[in-house]
Amino acid sequence: MATRSTNKNWFLDLFALFLGLATVLRFDASMIEEAFFKKEGM
Repeated sequence: MATRSTNKNWFLDLFALFLGLATVLRFDASMIEEAFFKKEGM
């Protein structure tokens, strides 16, 4: 089983990755929202 410190590092890596994705999504938010709402028919 993984140690506590390994779990903590995994969580920090996942959090950093999430922040990176959030930054990218926020950067392309208008384009993504346009495509999504057009596809959903709203």
